[in-house]
Amino acid sequence: MLSFVDISGDFGSKPEKEKYIVASAVIIRKRSIGDITRLIHNFKRDILNNVFYEAKANSFINKDTLNNPEKNKYNYIQHVFDYCIDRYDCFYSSVVIKNEDIKPIFSGDRLSKHYIYLMQRIQKVVQRERCESVVVIIDNDNRRIDKGIAHAFNSYLYRTIDGQSLDRILQAPIFGDSEMTVGIQLADFVAGTLKKYYTTGLNVILPDVDEGLYQKKLREFYGIIYSRTPNFPGLPGIYEAPPDFLSKYYV
Repeated sequence: MLSFVDISGDFGSKPEKEKYIVASAVIIRKRSIGDITRLIHNFKRDILNNVFYEAKANSFINKDTLNNPEKNKYNYIQHVFDYCIDRYDCFYSSVVIKNEDIKPIFSGDRLSKHYIYLMQRIQKVVQRERCESVVVIIDNDNRRIDKGIAHAFNSYLYRTIDGQSLDRILQAPIFGDSEMTVGIQLADFVAGTLKKYYTTGLNVILPDVDEGLYQKKLREFYGIIYSRTPNFPGLPGIYEAPPDFLSKYYV
C-alpha cells in the first residue's frame, strides 16, 4: 500500500488566523493508484482545461467555489470526491489539532506527535487490509517547518519500542511534490476539508434546513471522508486532539 500525508494549516500561525491544524493520511492500495491518477488527469483536462493545474484545497474548499455549482472548480472537486476520495481502495486517518498561541518546537531527534498518531493508524489499516507493507510519502512542503522529519521518522521506527511495533511501515519515508503526486493532492483535499469543517463549527452544530450550500457541501464531503475512515480500539480514525495538545507536546 501507499500512504500520502499532508498538513492543512500553519503551526506557526496565530489561533485567530487559523483555528485548527489538520494532519491527514490517505492510504491507498497500489492497484488503484494508476486508475486514480488517470481520473485526476482526465478531470483536469476535461473540467479545468489544464492538465498541469496544481489543485490545492484552499482554492476549492471555500465559499466562492462551493456556493457556485456552475463553476468548473465546483464540478472538479465534486468529481474528485465522488470518484477518487470515495473509492473502495482508499482509506483515511487524521489528527485535528486546535491551534494555540505558542511557537511550536520541532526536534530532529523526536518525531512529532501528529506523525506518530498517523503512523499508528496507518499500521492498523494495512493490517486490516492484509497487506505486507506500506510506503509513506510526505508532502515536501512539510520539511519547511519540520526540517528533521526524515531523521526523526527513522529514529522513531528503529529505536523506540512503539515504533518497532509498526512493522508494516517501511522505515524510509519519501518526500513528494504535491504538484506531481496525486496522492498528496488527495491528502491535501482531505485535510483541507476537515480543517474547514471544524473551523466552521459543523462538528458541534446540527444540520439546519436553512443552512447554505457551502455548509451542506462541507457536511457531504466530511461524510465521505468519515465513511472511509476506519476506527480501531483506542484509535479513532479522526483523532480530535485535546485543547492543550500543542503546548503539551510541541514546546
